[in-house]
Amino acid sequence: MQHRNLGISLLAAAVFAIAGPAAASDWFDLSQHKWSFVVEAGPQFAPSLEVSGAYQANATHGWGGTNPDIRVEAWFNRPGGLDLGIVVQPLFDKFSGTLSNDVDVKGQHFANGAPASFDFQFPSVRFTGNYPVWSDGNAELRLGASLIVRYTSETLTSGPQRVQVTNTLGLPLLNIQGKIGLGGRWSGVAAADFLPAENGTGIYDAFIGVHYAFDDRGRAVELGARTFYGGFVPNSASFLNNRLLLESVALRLLF
Repeated sequence: MQHRNLGISLLAAAVFAIAGPAAASDWFDLSQHKWSFVVEAGPQFAPSLEVSGAYQANATHGWGGTNPDIRVEAWFNRPGGLDLGIVVQPLFDKFSGTLSNDVDVKGQHFANGAPASFDFQFPSVRFTGNYPVWSDGNAELRLGASLIVRYTSETLTSGPQRVQVTNTLGLPLLNIQGKIGLGGRWSGVAAADFLPAENGTGIYDAFIGVHYAFDDRGRAVELGARTFYGGFVPNSASFLNNRLLLESVALRLLF
């Protein structure tokens, strides 16, 4: 999902200045930081999938499917300080159905009414840094930025016909995280990385759920919902237009 809207990069880069110059010197003091890890898994659903050729109508109307959501995170963090994270997410989804419109791409014609399948691969590595900009002892809000490096492969197959489109790209994202105590060892949590763009494109990846701490050493479990949206609409005969919305029930183990 390639984007030309690079204005967000300036916004993301400026986020770290929100905490003010007094906090800047604290960012580089990592002596009290500790490693923590997160493993996330759950079923993933596709309530909306749009695939089309250049200036053509959606050819995957009503398509859907269930695929696994898998995600691994490593964080170097300190309460009240700068958090640094790496997120690895291998996203491999497959959908099938009957084409609801013609698709013309890379010199091939896929006819309306033909059975077809669409393989979508979006493995990515994400580097994140965020800093608390507000806290009252029971709740905390963090703002920061992420850099996602992702490889995209889209394959449309119908009978003997097969076309594949691939690309690799790095994109800046805005990062926001929040946590609020609910009493005892329970908390509400939310986190998002996003890159707004025009024409229904962009990247949005958000999680909201509940957090239960087993102890004070970082071992915990979270249960919630994750939403991922991505769109790429180049309207080029060499690419497929796509808009994809994925929803998953996510179980997260923290240690």
